[in-house]
Amino acid sequence: VDDSSYNWNPEYFTFQSPDTIVFNPELANLSFSDGQWVEVSIDSIYGSNNNPLQNPQSWSFMVDLSQPFVWNPQPADGTEVFDTLSDISIQIAGSTGYIEQDSIQLTVQGISYSISDDALTWNTADSTLTFSPLTAGITFAEGNTIVSLRVYDHIDYGEPNPLEYEWSFYINLGGPTAQLVSPTTQTFSS
Repeated sequence: VDDSSYNWNPEYFTFQSPDTIVFNPELANLSFSDGQWVEVSIDSIYGSNNNPLQNPQSWSFMVDLSQPFVWNPQPADGTEVFDTLSDISIQIAGSTGYIEQDSIQLTVQGISYSISDDALTWNTADSTLTFSPLTAGITFAEGNTIVSLRVYDHIDYGEPNPLEYEWSFYINLGGPTAQLVSPTTQTFSS
């Protein structure tokens, strides 16, 4: 493993009948960092009848320990919006892999949506998640709108890395107000 050799030791190797050997790197005091490519090979092993390994194996895998990250939430956090049907979008990516699209859950006004709902679309080309209130059949009321996102990245082995992210924006349905500054009412001006 990564240029270090490990001989059989029951502290970190286990045999699972009938034909599987498991290596536990933690028990061998071996740790990996996020984004690290790990090179592995089985160079030699002997069967119960003392015959050697006929086909040495080599492979590699990447370690992903980071949760996904987000950027460019629209409407932006803390902004004011004057449209009750404004689309909501956010860009999401995995640090080393890709987003598990079945994990995407967006909650708007207390209602959760997944990409199986027509109102929520996932564009893998630019990593954008878009929610359409028009398609969902809702209009935003005046006040704060809180949006919550829950998603995790794709992991082949082990537990996924979840992300929970929340932002809000203010819906303002009032029009502008005017105040007379000058000239004042019933005065003459040149």
